[in-house]
Amino acid sequence: MRDPAFYVGKPVRSLQTMLRNLSDLDDRILPVIPNGSYGANTYASVQSFQQAHGLPQTGIADGPTWHAVTTVHDQLLPQWGTPAVIPIWSLGQTIQPGQFNYHIYLIQAIFSALSHFFPAIQRAEVTGTLDSSTEANLKWLQHASGLPETGALDSATWYYLSGLYRNMTGNGTRSMPDNG
Repeated sequence: MRDPAFYVGKPVRSLQTMLRNLSDLDDRILPVIPNGSYGANTYASVQSFQQAHGLPQTGIADGPTWHAVTTVHDQLLPQWGTPAVIPIWSLGQTIQPGQFNYHIYLIQAIFSALSHFFPAIQRAEVTGTLDSSTEANLKWLQHASGLPETGALDSATWYYLSGLYRNMTGNGTRSMPDNG
């Protein structure tokens, strides 16, 4: 989890992060990538939360909805634990396109799994080198997450990739979404 100070002055990103976390524990809540933009995916996620908690299904994070999201989030927070795999990042470490690094094996495997959910993700061989397909996938994720689109792997990009993987795969039995 990020330091709460990261979200100060970023209410949309805060809301999206809480909804993403809640979607890990409740399949009725649609996952959303925290990018700070209140678009169609955020609207749908808020609406699914409202439906799951008996609130008017407006898709708008009004006062009662915001209060319910924060209350449920705070109540369920202890259930998350820590992720199963946490790469060890050196302070300021960034893996650039063309570089080999053992972390890239994991990144490429995660993108392979996520390609079943997102047609925009390119399937690539798992080589350990940040190749052009992996770079394109990282840029796609960075764009969707509101990060600078560098195609490099850094801590912020890993944070969003691991969260998206956790949200989409859950316990490995989540149904394939309708991408139409």
